[in-house]
Amino acid sequence: MKSKYVSCLYIAAMLSSMTTFIGCEEIPDGYISDKIIYVQNPFVVQKGIEITTAPPNINGTSYPLKFRLLEAEGPDGQMTTILTDPIATRVWEKPYDFKTDKTIDAINKKITVINAPVMRISESGGQISFSSASTAVPSGEYKISVEMSNSAGTRVYKDIFVAAIQELSLIHISEPTRLGMIS
Repeated sequence: MKSKYVSCLYIAAMLSSMTTFIGCEEIPDGYISDKIIYVQNPFVVQKGIEITTAPPNINGTSYPLKFRLLEAEGPDGQMTTILTDPIATRVWEKPYDFKTDKTIDAINKKITVINAPVMRISESGGQISFSSASTAVPSGEYKISVEMSNSAGTRVYKDIFVAAIQELSLIHISEPTRLGMIS
């Protein structure tokens, strides 16, 4: 009886180890999705306003990530580098202080000019930023292609993002309204 019990245990252990070896396969290093999306797409960029997108939805892609801007197609359908070529851009060197910065000269002393692109991408997060130098870019929709890499490889996402660059719109109220008032 004891030998029958030992034999059953022996057979169970053999079957268990066989299924373990048969079921073993190498686990891939990371995952990179075929489809990522920028939720706010097209993304409206008003000329002269600094603005940044939310990070893309990476659809389960494993970290760490590395993003890179590839190409942009302009409103005319032609490839352009106008968004990524460095241009003269005014930036603050020191913070504005409303107590002391009361003249244009005082403010201008805190501003410098650097050469920087209108559009940049966060290398680790994928957010796309636009500088105030967007005033130099013709209005229209620009299709942006992005490359994303991680330990699983590299993927190119062609025309994944549309930047709708438009003139700055100001709100103007000509006369007060009487909403909700009974006359």
